[in-house]
Amino acid sequence: MYNMNLCNNNAINNIIHNKQNHFYWTMIQKMDNSIELRENLKNINNYSNDFFKIIESKEQWTYADPFLYYYNDELYLFFEALNMNRLNKRNVKGIGEIYYCKIECINNEYLYSTPCVALQKPWHLSFPFIIEYNNSIYMIPEQSSQNLDIYKCIEFPNKWEFEKTLIKGSFVDSVVFFYNDYYWLFTVQKKRNNRIERLYYSKDLLGEWELHPKINKISNNKTAQRGAGNIFIMN
Repeated sequence: MYNMNLCNNNAINNIIHNKQNHFYWTMIQKMDNSIELRENLKNINNYSNDFFKIIESKEQWTYADPFLYYYNDELYLFFEALNMNRLNKRNVKGIGEIYYCKIECINNEYLYSTPCVALQKPWHLSFPFIIEYNNSIYMIPEQSSQNLDIYKCIEFPNKWEFEKTLIKGSFVDSVVFFYNDYYWLFTVQKKRNNRIERLYYSKDLLGEWELHPKINKISNNKTAQRGAGNIFIMN
């Protein structure tokens, strides 16, 4: 799953990683842009691999959904962190929280600071999509069974406040893209056992969103397509 380029055309990606005979989502950094990612995935569990660097999670934790963001010329990584053991406020194991770390490039090596909490709720959070609007920073995380809400950054990187509900309903992996004077919101709506690929549009990020009448593909949970990170234009 591709998100966004790092310096020197490296990238942060999602991958399933086998650690101590348990499977976890984790993140990898692709080290050499000249090597095809697909050709080397079979070597992902080789720590001495020249092509990948695994961003190690803490014991019993899983990391996923990486998003990079530059702030004051410094690079930050936001991602889902999920503790497989600890109980949350609802006494349920394993809900996602939004964490961040700072990335520094020293002598062509990327160093990651200790992950810290950016946003926590009593419900699951993941896929921390970040967007700038009117000189402010906003986040639109996945919230499982909650509505599609947007949060405003009050103090970067770890203070975010609820701004408004963009769309009511359960949505996953939502991405907003500004193009031809409109904001376009690509998302997948969860309804019972189905997932419906949706496209919304609006003139204003914080305004009213209209459903595109021609994007309404219904898929079951096994075949549904989901967002994998930021949208970019190539040529």
